Amino acid sequence: MNNFIATTRLLILSAARSVFSHRMKSLIVGFILMFGTALLVLGTSLLDSVEHSMQKTVTESLAGHLQVYSSEAENQLALFGDVFFGGDDIGEIEDFAKVREAIEGLDNVKAVVPMGMTQARFVMGNRIDAVISELRDAVDQAGQSDDWSEVDALADQVRGMAEDLKAENVARLDIASDPTVYQAHIDALDRVLSDDFWQREMRAEPREALLYLDTEMAPLANDGNLVFMRVMGTDPQKFATYFDRFRIVRGEMIPEGQHGVLVSEQAYDRWLKNPVARRMDRLEHELNYNERTLATDTVLQSAVKRLTRQWRQVIFGLPPEDVARITQRIQRFMKSDTDDNEALITSFLEVTDDNFDARYAFFYAEIAPLMRLYEFKVGELITLQAFTAQGFPQSANVKVWGTFEFKGLEDSDMAGSVNIIDLPTFRRLYGVMTPEARAELEAIRAEVGVADIRRDDAEGALFGGDDSVMDDFGFDDAEPFAEADEEVPAQTPPGELPAENTPAADPPQVDAPSADEPIELADNNTYDPAQLSGGLARNAAIILKNPMLLEESRAAIQELNREQGLGLNVLDWQEAAGIVGQFVIVIRLVLYVAIGIIFLVALVIINNSMVMATVERTSEIGTMRAIGAQRWYVMALFLLETLILGLISGLIGCALGAGTILLFNTIGIPATTDFLRFLFAGDRLYPTLSAGNMFWALFAILLVSLLSTLYPARMATRIQPIVAMRQ
Repeated sequence: MNNFIATTRLLILSAARSVFSHRMKSLIVGFILMFGTALLVLGTSLLDSVEHSMQKTVTESLAGHLQVYSSEAENQLALFGDVFFGGDDIGEIEDFAKVREAIEGLDNVKAVVPMGMTQARFVMGNRIDAVISELRDAVDQAGQSDDWSEVDALADQVRGMAEDLKAENVARLDIASDPTVYQAHIDALDRVLSDDFWQREMRAEPREALLYLDTEMAPLANDGNLVFMRVMGTDPQKFATYFDRFRIVRGEMIPEGQHGVLVSEQAYDRWLKNPVARRMDRLEHELNYNERTLATDTVLQSAVKRLTRQWRQVIFGLPPEDVARITQRIQRFMKSDTDDNEALITSFLEVTDDNFDARYAFFYAEIAPLMRLYEFKVGELITLQAFTAQGFPQSANVKVWGTFEFKGLEDSDMAGSVNIIDLPTFRRLYGVMTPEARAELEAIRAEVGVADIRRDDAEGALFGGDDSVMDDFGFDDAEPFAEADEEVPAQTPPGELPAENTPAADPPQVDAPSADEPIELADNNTYDPAQLSGGLARNAAIILKNPMLLEESRAAIQELNREQGLGLNVLDWQEAAGIVGQFVIVIRLVLYVAIGIIFLVALVIINNSMVMATVERTSEIGTMRAIGAQRWYVMALFLLETLILGLISGLIGCALGAGTILLFNTIGIPATTDFLRFLFAGDRLYPTLSAGNMFWALFAILLVSLLSTLYPARMATRIQPIVAMRQ
């Protein structure tokens, strides 16, 4: 035992002396090992932190811990887009109730939330449509009271809009390849601007005049009345309960049993806001948040030029009195006497680094309250249009109950790319027959006597036998034609008009909506909340009680799927996120390849250095062998030298990597792009350090050190004592 301790002590002292006596070699090799260790600690810690942050982003905003969808799907579910940004044929879960009851019976499952995603158009009438609608009501009122004052006020507003549209078409006339189109627009607008149109046509033939405005003027206003966005049908109450980052910004939650839509706050500000206000917001973000300057940034200078060209959007569609107020307020602010709105508003929008903050504050304090800032307001009704699974257009009128965002992801376009609707509305847009529609269809079928006919029997039912449907039209086999002077029962074949002397049949009684009720409310705006527990869903999010048992829960669901034949595919949150979820895996692979290259270089350099050191120490090693040192002793000496160098370098590298992580944990790493905000689950990433990262980094560096020394050490053991004696 004493001999072992003494030998070990001698080995350590000899190895340490050798390391410190060959300083240059030790510094070069040690620096490479230190750099590799620091990079490994830093890289793995950052990736683990990003993965943890992204897991919070995905699981608490949209995906849950697990996702299930039909096993018959042609494409894999990708909530945030796949590699080709398409391929959304994920099939259907036809009996969601069966799936929900089965999965919620597992111990670690907290909830199963139904979902379904589709693209929809947000259809809003343009501002001209709204004014013409008010004008129509005013004309009806004037016809009864002979008071045309309200019509005249609205006429001034329509004229102002017509002047703006004419100016746009005149500008396009000079550069258009086919100027006749724009000249026709100008001619139509000239008629609207004429006194004769309002004083004679509107009073003598108001219906024709209003129709002219509807068909000739309104289509010229392309002020963004069609917006395409993603909508997700779900159980709104359940979604708000189990997705922790969800919160209402404006308005209120969709009440239980009510149809409606919640618009993403990000989309509301980015796509549905007045273009002038939207551009002002963007400039404010770039100047104050990103610290860019108008004086030096050509991109921002171009943005200001585009902003000034949008001056009409400040007053377009506003009543004349509001336009006058805006003009007066800008005149006071700019200390200008001009009444030319184009020159006045354009001058106001020509912002610089020095005046932007003051003008931005004035815009929202004095001008914005008089403008219609958004395409629609919270509380209004809009129309959603989408294509069904079979490719047919479908629409639904829904109320905008409010806007929402995900906490910590307020500025993320990816997190804000989805709008929420109730699941029954989604099913209608997707083409699923609702209970109300099915009941209505059955009532119509019963009323007209429609019978179900198999495809194979259709021809016989239509044209053959005594029981064919042709008998129902009154044709007799014995007397196929009647004489001209013969009385024929008044029975009109389908597709033909009845004769003038034929008594008209009583029309079916249809309950029309009340005149006092908005036509949009003719759609049933309520549903039975029990519909949310069953029916069709395209996919479903599974919320776990203990996320640490994710793989065990996934295996349990897959086993349940096989036993009960649920027909499901099961994905974890990372797979369900699509290409976004695979990003961390790709980055981790790149990091490991980079570190592997560094370690390979280190291995070669260490190997060459140790070979050279072995050659230089031939006499020393031969002398050691001559005085009794065994081969294993020489091998152990060389390996121990490298271990000491690797341990010292590794510890210094771990300290550097850990120090960098702790620094970033204090100040945070800013998210400079929308994608990074999504990955970081906020504006900054605060990485954390784990003992596991340091342990594996140190283990890897020691392993590389040992592997690089095996050949030189084996070479040293072959040196014979006679070599030392010769030298």
